[in-house]
Formats: sequence, C-alpha cells, structure tokens
Amino acid sequence: MDVANNGLNWTTAGKGSRAFKGGLYGAPGGGKTTTSSLIARAIAKRLKKTTAYMIDSEGGADFVASLFDANGITLKVIRTREFGLLLKTIKTMHDTDEVLLIDSVTHFSDDIIKTYLAQNGRSRLELRDFGVVYETWRQFSEPFMSSALNVLVCGRMGNVYDSVVNEQGKTELIRTDSKMKASDQFGHEPDFLLEMEQVVNAQAQEQLYAAKNRTDRAKA
Repeated sequence: MDVANNGLNWTTAGKGSRAFKGGLYGAPGGGKTTTSSLIARAIAKRLKKTTAYMIDSEGGADFVASLFDANGITLKVIRTREFGLLLKTIKTMHDTDEVLLIDSVTHFSDDIIKTYLAQNGRSRLELRDFGVVYETWRQFSEPFMSSALNVLVCGRMGNVYDSVVNEQGKTELIRTDSKMKASDQFGHEPDFLLEMEQVVNAQAQEQLYAAKNRTDRAKA
C-alpha cells in the first residue's frame, strides 16, 4: 500500500515556523535564570536580534545582562509581579517574533490568587475557587502558546502528591513527582520543559575552604 498517495494530507516535518516556548523550573539556586538567559541569548543571536526582553519578578535581570551584552544584544526589562502587566506585555508583543524571558512566572500565579482572595475577603482558596483562578490564568497561557513570541519562562518547583494506603490501612500523602509551581496545567504548555537541580561538589568545596590564597582558590 502506497501510504504517500492515499489521500491523506502529509507534509514534511521541519518546515514550520512555530516560535519556541520553553520552561525551566527548580529550587532556588538551581541555575534557572542563568540557563534560561543563555538559551534566550542563543535564540536572539540566531534570529539576528539586537534586543531581548525580560519580565523580571525576582531581580535577576541586572545579573544576566552581561551575558547578552557579550553578544551585542541589549536586554530590556520590566520589573513587576503584577499579573495584569504580564498580560499587557504578552498582548502587546503577541504578533512579533521577539525573544521574551519571564522569571519567575510563579509570582504571577500567586498574584492571581492574592488578588482573588482580597476581592472576596478571604484568606484561603476553597475547592470551588480553582475553576475561577484557572480561567484567569488562561488569559496568559493561551496567548503564551498562540503568540509569535519566542518565550522562556522560569518557575519555582512544586511537588506532586498521591494518596496511598499504608501498612496500617490508613491513607497518607506521599510525594511522587515535581512540577512547575504555577497554574496546575501550565507545566504541560511549554514545548521544552527542564527541571534544574543544584548539585554540590563536596570535594571542590573542601578544597575551596582549605585554600590559603587566591591562587589556591582559583585551582579549587
């Protein structure tokens, strides 16, 4: 059977122009900001951009700006944790192929919850509230995916728990996985999702502590 000529609309992969959507998550100090900046820089360089953009909710922009400067790329930044400003940015840049870094997206998810609770005079979410919060988050997640933007998002790490019955016949929660700490479904949206982990080199640390001068520290 000639499947190439059976009336199906086959196309050749790799010919599309879809923008890059990436995500990195992990515990503090795992290298999310630096790694995402290096990826964003590489994309901007490939697209021959002289400017990249960053929504900074954690104050990391000034530390990574030099990474972009080294390749002749200026990093423009908006410092905010307001979900409304994030939405405005995505909508304004929606049809461009610019490179945008969002670090950390977790703060914007938290802002939705904080605002919703304040508006309803409550201190915690109830089960019936999650649908409303999710619909609000979709105002960001849908244009995030549909835009022409090349976007990298950083997020803090959250845990996934499942209920199991222990040897005593009692139900308990155990950690079974990790996820990006944002809206529950957002971790599935990026095309590329990377969990960052900080690995401590114990031997190098001992050598650093034992170093008596600058030369020894450099060798460590």
